[in-house]
Amino acid sequence: MSHIKINIRSLEKSKQNLENLKSKINEDIDSIINSISSIGEFKSKIEEEIKSAISNINSNFDNTINWLNSYITSVNSVEEYLSGEVKVCSNVSSSVATLLSKLPEVDSISNIEVFSVDKFVENLALAMTKPNVSIDKGIDATVNFRQDDKEWGNIVIGHNKEGKAIKVSSAGCLLTSFAILIKAYGLDSNITPEILVNELLKKSGKDNSTGFTSGGGLKFGHFCDVVDGVDSIKPIEFNSKKSKFDQIKEQFDLGNMVAVQVGNKSGKTHYVSVLGIDGDNIIVSDPGSGEIYNLWQDDDHDPNNATGMYVLEPVKSK
Repeated sequence: MSHIKINIRSLEKSKQNLENLKSKINEDIDSIINSISSIGEFKSKIEEEIKSAISNINSNFDNTINWLNSYITSVNSVEEYLSGEVKVCSNVSSSVATLLSKLPEVDSISNIEVFSVDKFVENLALAMTKPNVSIDKGIDATVNFRQDDKEWGNIVIGHNKEGKAIKVSSAGCLLTSFAILIKAYGLDSNITPEILVNELLKKSGKDNSTGFTSGGGLKFGHFCDVVDGVDSIKPIEFNSKKSKFDQIKEQFDLGNMVAVQVGNKSGKTHYVSVLGIDGDNIIVSDPGSGEIYNLWQDDDHDPNNATGMYVLEPVKSK
């Protein structure tokens, strides 16, 4: 009997051990479950952090791209500005060279011309501001030729009734004005009055004639055949119901090239080329003096005596 009791106790002890082991296993299971739950939470947290990091990276990329686009725009603006400055400097350089070329050449004491330093400075100041006048239209507002230039002033373009030669220097203001406009508007950057008059003196067409009348007047149809980019030339008389300024500006704003007829102190007809309009000022290039100035501030010519203008209509781009 005592031996049996010992076995029962042993069994009870084993049972207790098993129950303890079961309890421990259950605790371990709970711990594992908690760990799995913690892993899930950690996984979710990691996923959120990854998403946040990706979002930040995308945002940084977007910000970087936006910054680069802004930088590129700034660079383009600077490039455009510098291009404009280069053109302005080029125009000023050309103006200075032109003004310097007007220093009198003294062959003899009788050929000395009165040269005003003040006038030179005034013209230079105007030349430095002129590029802003018509820059939006692509017009070079520094172009000027003198009709009496030694390169072309003595070219004969016709004869008067007495048979005396008519030269560019005495009757070529309209021709020279047209040459100024052709160059200023970029139709031919190499044009000069000499090149233009020589082309017009070539005989052509059905009647095998030149571009001048016997009295030295221009034949506009012939002119348009010779000059690429000019569709027609129209004479326009000023309408008394509108100001002359408004009528000139109207043609200029249409993109037409304008040569205005003005009267000089001797009563002779003279033409000047319109290069730009700045506020109430009409900037013209004068083939008589080779100067560029505001039309209504000219001492030698009175635009209020003007009766009209010639309008060169450019060929319309298709």
